[in-house]
Amino acid sequence: MQNLMPYIHLARIDHWFKNIFCLPGIVLVYALTQRVPQISDLSALIIGLLSVCLTASANYTINEILDAGPDKRHPDKVFRPVPSGEVDIHWAYAQYIFLSLASHGIALFVSPLFFLAIFSLWIMGIIYNVPPIRSKEIPYIDALSEAINNPIRLVLGWWMIDDTFLPPVSILVAYWMMGAYFMSLKRYAEYRYIGDSKRAGEYRKSFKYTNDRRLLIAAVVQGNICCLMLGVFLAKFRVELVMSFPFIALLLAVYLGVALRKNSPVQYPEKLYREKGLVCCSLITTAVLVLLLYIDLPWLNKYLKMPTPDVPVSRVAAAKE
Repeated sequence: MQNLMPYIHLARIDHWFKNIFCLPGIVLVYALTQRVPQISDLSALIIGLLSVCLTASANYTINEILDAGPDKRHPDKVFRPVPSGEVDIHWAYAQYIFLSLASHGIALFVSPLFFLAIFSLWIMGIIYNVPPIRSKEIPYIDALSEAINNPIRLVLGWWMIDDTFLPPVSILVAYWMMGAYFMSLKRYAEYRYIGDSKRAGEYRKSFKYTNDRRLLIAAVVQGNICCLMLGVFLAKFRVELVMSFPFIALLLAVYLGVALRKNSPVQYPEKLYREKGLVCCSLITTAVLVLLLYIDLPWLNKYLKMPTPDVPVSRVAAAKE
């Protein structure tokens, strides 16, 4: 059993909590389509989430295999299973193949479109990790290519329940930019933790062409785009959700505060559950969003509705001529 533990660590099961990013897709499909929950939905959710988790573990496995060299130059990641020599590299590749096939096979039990979404999540793992593209080594693109897994997960959550159409594009872009915001702050924290530009460049090639200031600016830009597209979604599909905006802004601010700390824990998202303030803010924001999806506020619709100018019919006819 002890010999299996490094391979289990390689799959990073403790990172499966990130698949909570599927949850908004599940909640939104019920709220926006007014679908009534059914017993059959439960089995689709269980099978779908298992497929997502196995795909994530496959991506983590290939990530660590191909990152073994750079990880040896990181003060903490050098102790991971592959760079520390705890696993046989051939068995590690075998694990990657098994997890990939298992996740795709399970996805077929949900629906063909869900299978395509799982395939997209898996392909992004290749684009992010495998040469010659290896987008994780391209400045700024690394955060964007990693963060695109967020809208893919939202689609996966949506298609677990209803695969007849896509979620609104505005929420997909907002979700993408929110993920990019988190990822850029993670890179910012990593860069500051290493504390030496040369060593940082040896660890991650993208760090050769950027610095902590530029990474912070990128995060601010991505956060702004996220809020813009989120505003479009809120106003167009459910105006009551505008009331949640202060909570969302606060959540982004709290996350930024955590990222700015010395040796920030945002380098290791799996450990963020220890940040009580961040967790509390996340739970409150989630609760407010869910409540506003089902509570109607007619006065808010009336107040925010764009007034229609009272134009005489004669003027309209004259304008047409």
